[in-house]
Amino acid sequence: QLDSAAGQLEFLQECQSTDDQKPMLTYLAALVAWNKHHDREASVRLLDQAVALHTTALARRPMAFDYFVWFNPELLTDIGRLYLDQGGSEPRQSTEPVSPFVQKAAKVLEGVSRAAPGLLAPQLLLARARFLSLDLEAALRGAEH
Repeated sequence: QLDSAAGQLEFLQECQSTDDQKPMLTYLAALVAWNKHHDREASVRLLDQAVALHTTALARRPMAFDYFVWFNPELLTDIGRLYLDQGGSEPRQSTEPVSPFVQKAAKVLEGVSRAAPGLLAPQLLLARARFLSLDLEAALRGAEH
């Protein structure tokens, strides 16, 4: 199944022009890189690219109802979740720096939580990112929210 999905994704990527890259296809490529090839570097590079494409496309939209349709909190939540998957499931030691993957996840998820405060999944993932960063009070507040 994963091979079939990877082939279909490759076809879709070939069909799109370089000027019209889609954040969703880039996210799906990152998902395939992680799940099929276990390639963290490629997956994170593609996630970074998906966030940049999404941010650029969103910046061109006027702040109106259409903006929130294009905001696509589900995509951003999935991107944050995949960043967190790269960062591991155990909190860091107090002497270790925060994982860059966890930092990227927190940045994406904070934006989603601010723009769509009623969505539970990004809030819980943000609480997890804060827990992994040893920001326990903020993690607890996010989980109780």
